[in-house]
Amino acid sequence: MSLKTIREDRLTRSEVDVISEQIEMLLEKSGQNKTDRLRTKLMMEDIILNICERFGEDTTYTLYAGTVFGRQFIRLCYTGESFDPNIVSDDPSENWSRRIMSDMGLSPVWQYRNGVNTLELKLKRKSIGSLGAILISIALAVILGAVGAVLLSDSAKETVSGLVFEPLQKMFLDLLSVFSGFLILLSVSCGIFNMGNVSSFSKMGRVMFMRFIGFTLLIAAFVSIGCYFLFPPVSVSGDTAGAGETGLSDIFGMIYDIVPGDPVTPFMNGNAMQIVLIGIIVGVTVLVLGEKANGIKSVAEELNNMVSSILSGVCKMIPGYVFLVLINMIWSGTYKQLLNIWKPMVTMVAIDIAFLAAVIVYFCIRYRVSVGTIVRKLLPTFMKLITTASTIGAFSETIEDGTAKFGIDKKYMKVAHPIRAIVFMPGLATEFAVLIYSMAQLFSVEIGLIQIIMGILIITILTVAVPPIAGSVAMVFGILFTQMGIPVEAIALAVTCDVFYDFLDCAINNSVGILECAMQADKFGMLDHDVLKKQG
Repeated sequence: MSLKTIREDRLTRSEVDVISEQIEMLLEKSGQNKTDRLRTKLMMEDIILNICERFGEDTTYTLYAGTVFGRQFIRLCYTGESFDPNIVSDDPSENWSRRIMSDMGLSPVWQYRNGVNTLELKLKRKSIGSLGAILISIALAVILGAVGAVLLSDSAKETVSGLVFEPLQKMFLDLLSVFSGFLILLSVSCGIFNMGNVSSFSKMGRVMFMRFIGFTLLIAAFVSIGCYFLFPPVSVSGDTAGAGETGLSDIFGMIYDIVPGDPVTPFMNGNAMQIVLIGIIVGVTVLVLGEKANGIKSVAEELNNMVSSILSGVCKMIPGYVFLVLINMIWSGTYKQLLNIWKPMVTMVAIDIAFLAAVIVYFCIRYRVSVGTIVRKLLPTFMKLITTASTIGAFSETIEDGTAKFGIDKKYMKVAHPIRAIVFMPGLATEFAVLIYSMAQLFSVEIGLIQIIMGILIITILTVAVPPIAGSVAMVFGILFTQMGIPVEAIALAVTCDVFYDFLDCAINNSVGILECAMQADKFGMLDHDVLKKQG
């Protein structure tokens, strides 16, 4: 890690302007676009003013810039008592949403250690993007695979695959499995105990959270059942595998298997259900202990940040993994599987469009507003997301849409939208369900009633637990497919689908999320119906 001191002085009101200018210069040097620079500058200026109001002009500060794991950050350290300027409310729901924003890189992460407060904001990386990287890896795999197929003998290809390609693939999957289990555990645990304590978590926050979870479960169930018939599982012998008659003993066995026999095996085997159960137990225990467990909270959050950074680096190798898998498929003659990924792609798009249309129609009937009005209000942000696939880039626009166009109370929207962005992703739940059944059919994996039930539960849990880091969906594919008995080679095909589908996925999640937030706000009397019905 490199660290450079930019400026240090007393934190006066006039000094806040100087700090703001320094931050803007750092953002410009890092290659951030104009819109992001302005948003970040104003956010940091507001946060620093909160510090100034709290401590007066008696505190000193130091502004740093640095890099860690190749990612640039800005760090502001100030002396005084423990004070998190991000938190300006006693509402645990709002505090949890602010923590989510920090994890997404939308606001700085605060820490207090040895009498010094630290605010650290990680900046966006400059890259060609996941789509560009995957397209390059596919193109190179096709070119080199075709050349190798012509120039190399079968024995030479087997030697190269056995000595180079397959060990590298295994190394990537091993790295992914080593840390992904820990990240799921930490994400679930931190998500639970960051709610606040059991007695103080507001009714509004509980209703919001439970509705998001319940909605995700219903989507996972409906899409899974539909996909069972769209992609009927095929057994190794080539016969269509039916769900069959499954005894109660098998169902209870599935439930009992969720409880691990020891704390190590779930991580070794990549058993997502057992890892999530451990995370829930740890999270609820820390939640109940309250202030007695503050030390554990701090350690868990530090570990969560560390493992997230490690996995972000591991996930950068995904294009290389896709490259290796595709070359092996070309040389082994199984590349035709790649040609069939258009089927899950078309299915996901069709389900998502139908789902969004159904939600819009229901919303319009419920609130007696025309479909055209709602579509016009959703369209600008929808188009931005479908062309950029950046939920973070459209974050402020979404909050503005919710308040100015849909009449959602601004305070409620600022709490609900961050939680929605990380917890409620119907497009992702649809993607997981479609890919489970399409890949099971493609790789001849049997799926019965037990697997259907298990799949629905896993989809729901992983949709909620997936951390907000680049490449996290690919990481979840590894857990998802392992749990369902689908070969790891399917990860490369699923990742290829994901980089294209991600554009529509982000747009669908955001649009359905706004409508869901509006319906939830209405239950608490925080929806302005006049603004909602006003022509967009």
